[in-house]
Amino acid sequence: MENESKKISIKLIINIVLIVLIILFMVFNRQHVTVHFLFGQMSVPLFMVIAISAVLGWLAGFIIPKIRSKSKKRNG
Repeated sequence: MENESKKISIKLIINIVLIVLIILFMVFNRQHVTVHFLFGQMSVPLFMVIAISAVLGWLAGFIIPKIRSKSKKRNG
């Protein structure tokens, strides 16, 4: 039981450090960039691109393991 709480606290600390680093990275990258899509382009602040990428990456890291565990339960 003690080992599980230690893992959770280490995971929490790592997540907090990563969030702080992402926020700092966003603060120092405030210039506008052009983002090209399939059918056009748009000028947005770079910190918005970083924020959207971070959220999408977090969602993928959260959702994909859940989908895999469900498919493993069905198959095995």
